[in-house]
Amino acid sequence: SFGYKLLICNSDWDVELELKLMKSLLERRVEGILLYPCKPVSDGRYDSFESPILVFGNNEKDGFCRAYVSVDNYKTGQLAVNHLLDQGYIKPAFLGGNVASLSSFYREQSYRDVLKQCHVDVPDSFSCGGKYSIQSGYERTAQLLEQSDVPDSFFCANDLIALGCMTAITEKGFRIGADIGVIGVDNVIYSALPQIELSTVAIPIELMGLNGVDVLLKLIQEENDENDKTKQEKERSVRDSIILLEPELVPRKTTQRAVL
Repeated sequence: SFGYKLLICNSDWDVELELKLMKSLLERRVEGILLYPCKPVSDGRYDSFESPILVFGNNEKDGFCRAYVSVDNYKTGQLAVNHLLDQGYIKPAFLGGNVASLSSFYREQSYRDVLKQCHVDVPDSFSCGGKYSIQSGYERTAQLLEQSDVPDSFFCANDLIALGCMTAITEKGFRIGADIGVIGVDNVIYSALPQIELSTVAIPIELMGLNGVDVLLKLIQEENDENDKTKQEKERSVRDSIILLEPELVPRKTTQRAVL
């Protein structure tokens, strides 16, 4: 209804490709950009860009230098780890995502903080980063299950990692839920299938998108506004465009322990 055309680009978590795509968008003279960055934009790589940029994902490390819309990733981790502990698991592992990903960073931070607060000690090897993929989840889980000290549950940074994790657990002869619990993040469509029933923390993706577009359109309008604004007014406007959404715990069979 606003008359804009939509261009979609995928960096596949490659920072150099992301920068190349961003420059390409500027060459097309786009009026605004919705960006889910591979790593924090605090390195200044987009400071010279003239088009308004709305950043998805936690952005605290950037000192609020960009407008952003995100889910509370720290609370996401709290919900997941507390759920595992409440279900009786005592040795949870964390399978994170890309090491430069802020969402994975905050989820791991909350994982460590909750364990510390609950006086739960686990080996350092129980926390590891990797790709946001089924294969990565499978490989890391298989490695951890070969150790002498085996996790009794897994908090996975997304549902794709969790699916790979579940496959490895089954192949090793363990029962998912009864022997080893698994919880993911995102609540993707397959997670509720009867043959999977993955416990997860739901991220309001649609709401993030709607809010992101709404904020970006406002930033574009401000950019085109003929009224001259002071630097302080512009900074305040961007700061007012920070939206942090709430995650929601969705417990299912993969975190149901065996009844003794």
